[in-house]
Amino acid sequence: MKNLKRIIFILLIILPLHVFAGYEHFKLWDMSDGLSNNTVKSITQDHLGFIWLGTFNGLCKFDGVDFTIFRHDSQDSLSIINNYVEVVASLGDELWVGTERGLNLYSYKENNFRLCEWNLPTGERQGITESIKNIVVNQGKVFVLTFSHELLVRKEGCVFEPCDYKKNIEWLSISSYKEGLLIGHATDGLYVIDPDKMRIRAHFPFDSKVLSDCLYYSANKDMIFLGFGIGYPSLAFRTNKENSLEKLEVRIPSSVKTIVDYKDETLFGTDGNGLIVFNEEGCSGISSGESDMSSDAIYSLFVDRGQNLWIGTYRGGLNASSEHYDWFKSFCVHNKKLSYNMVTAVISQKERLYVGLDGGGLNIYDVKNDQLLKYTTHNSGISGDNLLSLSVDEEFAWLGIYGKGLSRYSLSGHTFKNYVLPPVKDKESANRIWQIKDDGEGNIWIIAEDVYCFHKKNETFTIVDNLSNLNALNIIFEEDAIWLCTMGYGLYKFDRKTKEPLEHYFKESEKTPIPGNMIRYMFIDSRNQVWFSVEYAGLYKLDQSSGEITPYRIESGLTDTNVVGMLEDKSGYLWVSTYNGLFRYNPVNGKFIRFGKEDNLTSTQFNYNACFQEGDTMYFGSTGGLFSFKPEDIKYDSEQVNHVYFTNLELLNHENKNVSLYGMQPENIHLSYDQNFFTIHFSTPELISPDKVQFSCYMKNFENGWSEISHARQVSYTNIPPGEYYFYVKASGNEGQWTDKASCLKIIITPPWWKTTWALFLWGILILGLIIFIFWLYRHELNIKHLVHLNEIEKKAAKNINEAKLSFYTNITHELRTPIFLITSPLEELLTSREGRGPVSVPKSFLVGMYRNAMKLNKLISRIIDFRKLESGKLKLEPQSLNLVAFCKDLTVDYEALCQQKNIIFHFLPSRTSIRVEFDPEKMEILLSNLISNAFKYTPEGGKIVLSIDETDEKVTLVVEDNGIGIKKEFQDAIFERFFQVENTEIFSTGDGIGLSFVKHLVELHDGTIRVESEPNRGAKFIVELPQKERVDKPVSSEEEIIFVPKSEKENAYMSVAAESASSPTAPHTLLIIDDESEILDMLERFLNGDFKILKASNGMDGLSLVQTALPDIIICDVMMPKMSGTDFLQLMKGDKKLAHIPVIMLTAKTSEEDQMVAFDCGADAYLTKPISLKYLRKRIDQLLARVESAEMVNSLVKTEKKYSKEEQKFLLKCREVIDNNLNNSSFEIMAFAEHMGMSHSTLYRKIKGMTGMTVVEFINEYRLFKAVQYFKEGETNIGTVCAKCGFNDVKHFRDLFKRKMNMTPKQYVLSL
Repeated sequence: MKNLKRIIFILLIILPLHVFAGYEHFKLWDMSDGLSNNTVKSITQDHLGFIWLGTFNGLCKFDGVDFTIFRHDSQDSLSIINNYVEVVASLGDELWVGTERGLNLYSYKENNFRLCEWNLPTGERQGITESIKNIVVNQGKVFVLTFSHELLVRKEGCVFEPCDYKKNIEWLSISSYKEGLLIGHATDGLYVIDPDKMRIRAHFPFDSKVLSDCLYYSANKDMIFLGFGIGYPSLAFRTNKENSLEKLEVRIPSSVKTIVDYKDETLFGTDGNGLIVFNEEGCSGISSGESDMSSDAIYSLFVDRGQNLWIGTYRGGLNASSEHYDWFKSFCVHNKKLSYNMVTAVISQKERLYVGLDGGGLNIYDVKNDQLLKYTTHNSGISGDNLLSLSVDEEFAWLGIYGKGLSRYSLSGHTFKNYVLPPVKDKESANRIWQIKDDGEGNIWIIAEDVYCFHKKNETFTIVDNLSNLNALNIIFEEDAIWLCTMGYGLYKFDRKTKEPLEHYFKESEKTPIPGNMIRYMFIDSRNQVWFSVEYAGLYKLDQSSGEITPYRIESGLTDTNVVGMLEDKSGYLWVSTYNGLFRYNPVNGKFIRFGKEDNLTSTQFNYNACFQEGDTMYFGSTGGLFSFKPEDIKYDSEQVNHVYFTNLELLNHENKNVSLYGMQPENIHLSYDQNFFTIHFSTPELISPDKVQFSCYMKNFENGWSEISHARQVSYTNIPPGEYYFYVKASGNEGQWTDKASCLKIIITPPWWKTTWALFLWGILILGLIIFIFWLYRHELNIKHLVHLNEIEKKAAKNINEAKLSFYTNITHELRTPIFLITSPLEELLTSREGRGPVSVPKSFLVGMYRNAMKLNKLISRIIDFRKLESGKLKLEPQSLNLVAFCKDLTVDYEALCQQKNIIFHFLPSRTSIRVEFDPEKMEILLSNLISNAFKYTPEGGKIVLSIDETDEKVTLVVEDNGIGIKKEFQDAIFERFFQVENTEIFSTGDGIGLSFVKHLVELHDGTIRVESEPNRGAKFIVELPQKERVDKPVSSEEEIIFVPKSEKENAYMSVAAESASSPTAPHTLLIIDDESEILDMLERFLNGDFKILKASNGMDGLSLVQTALPDIIICDVMMPKMSGTDFLQLMKGDKKLAHIPVIMLTAKTSEEDQMVAFDCGADAYLTKPISLKYLRKRIDQLLARVESAEMVNSLVKTEKKYSKEEQKFLLKCREVIDNNLNNSSFEIMAFAEHMGMSHSTLYRKIKGMTGMTVVEFINEYRLFKAVQYFKEGETNIGTVCAKCGFNDVKHFRDLFKRKMNMTPKQYVLSL
């Protein structure tokens, strides 16, 4: 009988066992996930919560995501002693590792393994290098059993000593027992040991020649289980009331390798028979064939502090079981609860699941009886297998079948009736049904190509016109409204009765625009908020009351925005199915939590509208089957805080060193300045749902705030400057909530030695010493250097003054040359023109010009004398009490004439007609002339100059104001210094740098003041203030009166000939004269217009324009001119290929060799200095013209102006000779002209007409008028005489021709001269 019972027991054990519902789902990690070896011999959990695994190829630490592997390194004596790890155990911050070749103690702080030793009976110490069988931690003590049967207990540190129980016992295995006792299996039986009193409490003797694999005390069963491994039965014992051991006859499995208590059950890990569950109902088996467990050979079991079960297998890796893995229940082909996995519709009613399959027809699963009914086109009358939507009432199940229309299934008769949707015009197929919905009023609403309403009682279809043609996908009934989402037209809200639109939400709406019009799904929650999914754009929430639209994307935790289904549970959480995972939305914090394959959802791609809720259960259909769950079961510990622990700091420099931070509260981390590139690694022991944990970090003193880094468990920093930093990191809870508790790591980056405090102190001392030494040296040599320096300053100052004086005299010399030239040139002209003819008749213009330039010379010489007096301090005033207004008014004539040269408007604005003040008339004229002349220089053409006078009781104020270029503020004080000149590139001036200095001195001699007010480009205002002095008016004697030049004489003196210049029509060459002195222009024109056609310009810019348009044969140009200097003109002209051939003579008062070199570098053909002989000038002109290329070559380049060839020039010269010979012959006519020229009348006419554009008569008269002008200029004043000399016999005719040519009568012209 006893043998029969044993046989029955063994049969029960080895027969296939049903899988417990709580042990169906396991999560697997193997070598592909980073596990060191797929055989896991031992499992433990350290004081921080991390899992440690002993494998056949090293020790592993696991944080739920990553494995950290420790292996033996022959080059490192502090590495683990052997890779074959038999057992691991944790005590506080100590980790004991038993290997095949000894025992190690792992140091968290130092990240190394120390070899443990034991005291021999001889008193010597020896390393524990034998294979370790067990490590037991019992009430703070560590017991170690070796395979040589030695039982050791830790004495201190990592030193052990033998356990002496006064008996020679060969121990085979040990384990913890209740009340702090130990149990041990030996070759002679089972022992209960009191480790504190070092004595045996109980012994059950039996012979055991087989090494036991497992000894375990089950607190759940209050039994001691002894397992012997594969092929051997197991034993059970218990302590009786007398504290004696007794053997029990209970049904326990054989081949046991490991045992553990789990919840209220005891689990047996067997070698080949899987996991055996021992509870009140008996034993039940869990095998790899009927569950997710990877292997039936189980070598280790462990229950962590979170009540999760860990299973170490033989060659099958690491398995874990948690109640989290049982949250979701699946219905699929694999577990035979569905016939097809593509679930597109689901409804639960009365413990039956109606499942629509896209390609598999209709499945009806009986939950209570675990039965499945399958309906397809092959075994029933259903119209099609692509069932996309379902609706179930009390009698029928209504099926929306894509492409086949509507089908009705009888719940009682199990028969089908099919309905074809009525055709719609211009629609390919009306039977493409996307969704059907029961409105609760006896109608089925059908969303297909259009929107239909099917009356269930009458079995008739009605097309809802207002809702059609919108490409609708989803319909929702809300009290008195109907909501419709469309593909391309946005969201609609219709009145349920009238079917009229109430609201339309679309992208282009001005009222409430939405992000897109392609709406794939919509849902209305209990708060009356509309959720809608825009295709590939995200999920959005519409608040109907406020119109506010809130987006939800990856920032909120929604990592997939392709939403296909939504349900709301009783707690207000929204469950959202997508193409990649199931999400739960928390309306309190606005965060989403994702559930996927790591949560035992075997398929994460869900289908549109495949969701249903019945009571507390929700259903979601996917491409891999149907999932059901109860939302209330899915919860995490709200008080759980995922504490973050630092694991290591990795240096990113050339060292590539790792600093271990694990297992301790790190002290300050000190890094050198060249170790400021590093990565900080950290982790948190969330072992079951690590994907729910997110991290946020902040480096104080380097960053400005917290940065969320999602699931990453490391962060890198580069180029951190020396200093103290605090690195904070915190982790979120599994539901996305953040804790205020953050882990902190202090990092100190030390500066290089040359920047340390002591080095800086040393540098300071050295620098201070160096400064003192330099200061001493400086003071030592200061006296000598000071004397030398003063001497150098004096020499330099003298040199500067000398150079300034030299520059002043050079400029004065330049100023002298021009009037001398203007005096000598007319004299030379008179001498040459009247040589040998008796008394000379001098034109008045010659005399006025020479007089004016002689006066100018006198003024310049007086200025030099005054300057000398100014330097020597001998300049004295000769004041007179005069009317200042009348004095200034007489001078305005000169100023107005000066301003007319540049079309500048001059105003004289006295506040009264008579203002008497004491002043020196001569000095006052110099003062005012300098100020007016200065304003004239820097005022552009068309500008304005104003001279105003005002009087108060204390002073008289003279103001000279212009609207010229102005003066910069930094120069406004310096301009009154001697020899100072403001450089300006816009307007060229030839000042000598003493004018304003001299003016200031003159003002100060009158006890007055002068100042300037100016802004750049807005003009300048010079203000002279003279004091009103007590004076005794006395008559002025005739000797004291100032003699002024009469106004008429001044007008004549400055009047330029306004008439148009007369040119000889026979002149073969064109000459351009460019000079800013109008008198020089007139003088050169008068001298050269007999042989040249004269063009004139007053500055380089106008001259360049004339050259480009008129193309003259030769050019005479001054150097110093306004707007554009002569050298600038030369550079631009010679740089133009069309103009470079024209010879240029530079005629200037500048005589230095440097100025000549500059002119020749710019392309000048000749450089002549003033004053110059007019004969010499003419000779140079003739020489340059002789070298000019032919006119035909010029015309080939530019055809803008008519030029004469050499033959034509000879012809014109001959014409002039013939006319000159017959000039006073009034009967000289065309025929005589042709005869003298040796050609026919017609030929002469064509020739002259072609060259000059004039007829022969016009040509002769033009030349006679030219000669008349020449006679007038030479001093002839009798109009009749000139008329006769030029061959005119009719004075009236001569007067008309002259006026037409010169724009004035002969008399007016003579008077103008």
